[in-house]
Amino acid sequence: MKKLLSLLLVLTFLSGCSTKEKQLEKYELSLFDAFDTYTVFAVYEDSEKRAEKHLDKISDKYQYYHRIFDGFNNYEGLNNLKTVNDNAGIKSVVVDESLYDLIESTLELSKRTDNLNIAIGPVTALWSSYRDLYNEGKSPEEVKALMGKEIPSDEDLEALRRLTNQDDILLNEEEKSVFLAKKGMKLDLGAVAKGYATERVAEFARDELGIESMVISAGGNVRFVGKPPGRKKYKVAIDHPDEDQEYLAVLEVEDTSVVTSGDYQRFFMYEGKRYSHIIDPKTLKPSDNYRSMSIITEDSFMADFLSTVFYLTPQEEIESMKDEFKVGVLFMKNDDEVHAMDEAKELMED
Repeated sequence: MKKLLSLLLVLTFLSGCSTKEKQLEKYELSLFDAFDTYTVFAVYEDSEKRAEKHLDKISDKYQYYHRIFDGFNNYEGLNNLKTVNDNAGIKSVVVDESLYDLIESTLELSKRTDNLNIAIGPVTALWSSYRDLYNEGKSPEEVKALMGKEIPSDEDLEALRRLTNQDDILLNEEEKSVFLAKKGMKLDLGAVAKGYATERVAEFARDELGIESMVISAGGNVRFVGKPPGRKKYKVAIDHPDEDQEYLAVLEVEDTSVVTSGDYQRFFMYEGKRYSHIIDPKTLKPSDNYRSMSIITEDSFMADFLSTVFYLTPQEEIESMKDEFKVGVLFMKNDDEVHAMDEAKELMED
């Protein structure tokens, strides 16, 4: 659910390596159906056979996470996020350890901020219905005829607030089960699932497959493992929210994650106003604090979580929050002013 970052492969993957490193070649595998985004895995290996074997394992692992974090589809013999949501107010669901860990870890992180709420699913589902209709080309009159209103009313949203209390997410660590205490509740893990999966796959590639240099580009989530052969840094470009503009910034990085949230991929327009997919849990309405918010930190799960949290945070509070979480921050305000803080500023290409 985040804007695609453009990997500057022409800069990153040029050969110009040492004699030993020249043996390494870049191999890629692309996915089109995981986490509702286009994903590319790029590894450096000394043989095509080894690369294909590793890329197949990486792809299988990533698609496994996609299935268990999927809130829209059921899979035979698998209790996933949709299974949990389907059983809200009915019964607890024993889930895969990774899904349990993602929910538990996100709830624990949420105690440090009130700007992210994974129980907001009923609200995001409502806004998503409106977004889909407008993006299908429906007029406000047609949307009103179908939904009853041209956009969700305050009354509609407040009626859902009782279903968004994270205290009603009941976890049983021994059973690894999840119970949503009220019927109609729905978890939305869109702000964290892709980052969690990306980080776990990066760890798998590095620790179990022995891969020393790799890039995972999953929409707005980019994870760099190690360094590119023969070069000190990878280069990654953060797209400008306006398609006719140049890149917002180019960063030189190694062994880290760059994750971006923005208002320019999933949104709809109504009466000249842009309504993004990022919902403020306080107002239950789309946030318009920024055009783009990028977080730079090693852990992709943390970067994913914080890119949404910071997007929902007023600018005057970002300074203290980035110090608390020890991350680099780069963001663009609604007036097109770009701010780079700490590590982000240091990593920007001259």
